[in-house]
Amino acid sequence: ARRDASGSWTMDTNWRSDPGVLRAMSAIFGRGSDPFVIEGIDFVQVGARPGAADRILDKHNQPVAAFEIALMEREGRTGKGSWAKRITNEHARLGERTADRIVTLLESGWTIKGDPIRPGHIAVLSRTGRQAASVQAALRVLGVPSVLQTDASVFDTQTARWLRALLQATIDTRSATRVRGALATPLWG
Repeated sequence: ARRDASGSWTMDTNWRSDPGVLRAMSAIFGRGSDPFVIEGIDFVQVGARPGAADRILDKHNQPVAAFEIALMEREGRTGKGSWAKRITNEHARLGERTADRIVTLLESGWTIKGDPIRPGHIAVLSRTGRQAASVQAALRVLGVPSVLQTDASVFDTQTARWLRALLQATIDTRSATRVRGALATPLWG
């Protein structure tokens, strides 16, 4: 599409991001050619908006690192069939580690534009829904509220299946199977 276009435009000013975020992106993607591996997708360095300042500050009012990369040691292979178990364990460990870091941030005394950091200030981007769910589960254990946004349907959830069983039993009260099925759900406490 780029080759077929009559022109191309890039912005030279990022009006949303803090200077520290732009410096971090330049440090990561501004080195070497083809930073995104795909030919034709270039990284263009941009400047911050006029008068921009880093808005995330530590408890001493000093700017904090705008970007962190956390590395994890992988578990080794332990024989046939261990791949799925290893990946599941790594997702859980990553979710727990991410949740721990979020709690540390929430308790750090850091601020965003003068307001203490709250859960709503934090976003976790993940490659898969399973990874995101792992982080959310770990946050739930630690008592941190979170929202999971995916392309999955609410009708595919366990709660929806329980409600369906309840509604089917309500519609067909003479069916002992449906009534027992509805009573077996955790909806009754």
